[in-house]
Amino acid sequence: MSELKMEFKRVPSGAYGYFINDEVQWVSGRDYYRYGSAFNHLYLRMFPDNKYPKSWRNILVIGGGDFQLISESNFLVHDNPITVVDPNVTAYFELAKIYKERFKTVFNRQYASYSKKSFLSIIEKPIQEYVSSFNKRRASSKFDLIVLDLTDDLAIDEENSFISKVFYDLLRPNGLIIGYGGTDLSKFMSESPIPLFDIEDFHVFKEYFPSWNDYGVFYGARKCNI
Repeated sequence: MSELKMEFKRVPSGAYGYFINDEVQWVSGRDYYRYGSAFNHLYLRMFPDNKYPKSWRNILVIGGGDFQLISESNFLVHDNPITVVDPNVTAYFELAKIYKERFKTVFNRQYASYSKKSFLSIIEKPIQEYVSSFNKRRASSKFDLIVLDLTDDLAIDEENSFISKVFYDLLRPNGLIIGYGGTDLSKFMSESPIPLFDIEDFHVFKEYFPSWNDYGVFYGARKCNI
């Protein structure tokens, strides 16, 4: 993965935002919390009957190294074992500490999840490297729930460089995969490999984010129990 340009800067509304290669990742204020709420809404749609959030044995979060989603998602607040795979976690918090007084509440919530959350493992590798090194033969190491919180250039994975391996090699049968699918619903549906996988339940919707001046696409799929 090429080196990223990460920065915090003020947006026209006066709030501060976090940008990667000049693409907005989050903006403090209402939209910041709306992003986590979209994942919560999707999770409730996909939630298995007679299963409690605390009963997930193993959760994988790919991306999300700013800990926005982990700190704001209801289904990630329990003491489940969570593995975060993102190559830029350390770099993000080193930079965020410099600007934290400009978005103190946001930073404090993110940093608390990063530094104090129980049963949390952080692997600072690019997604392709992590997937290629994963031991798919060990059934006990597969995940009940996989959350993809990726930048727009990786969100759809139209060339299928990693998503099929994530789905087939890392996810347990009957497991859930939920994620952010970029900003264009039509493009996601026509180019993402996910709807073509062996799934028994699928949900997708878009939501408008004023601070982005664009939509976000959110999806969830349940793997067949085979």
